[in-house]
Parts: sequence; C-alpha cells; structure tokens
Amino acid sequence: MVVVASSGFLDVVDSLAIVVPVTSVDRGWPNHVRLGRIQRPSFAMTEQVRAVARRRLHGRLGHAAPQELADIRMWLSDFLGVGH
Repeated sequence: MVVVASSGFLDVVDSLAIVVPVTSVDRGWPNHVRLGRIQRPSFAMTEQVRAVARRRLHGRLGHAAPQELADIRMWLSDFLGVGH
C-alpha cells in the first residue's frame, strides 16, 4: 500500500490512513502507476483508494519516488474531481 494521506490528515485522524493498494500484476492500465523502488514489479492501483486502520500497516518496503507520487496524486485528483 502507498499511504497518500496528508500529514495534516494523519495528525488529526490518528487511527486511520488513506492508502492506494499495490499489485504485482501489470494490467496495462494507464492509472496503475509503476513503482520502481520496490524489489518486485509493483503498481499503485489509483482507482482503489481506501481508508485502513493504521494498525494494519507493518513496516516499510520502500518509498515512492517524487514523480511516482505526483502521478498517483494526478490520478486521484482526476478521479475525485479536485485540483492538482
């Protein structure tokens, strides 16, 4: 999962995180953002944003590059109808 919640959200809502799930399956969809800093091929599924309990998050496998985060944010803003 890629945490996409802002630090402001994480400060106020201390038991949840907003995330985008990650898959190893390349479906060829343009909104699946390729993540290059994880050991196996991984794709952020921007159409499946969800809130999860922070207690479900264990450790860190890596982090998204700035351009990967920008691409994820672009897709989320398009899907949600909010500005970039």
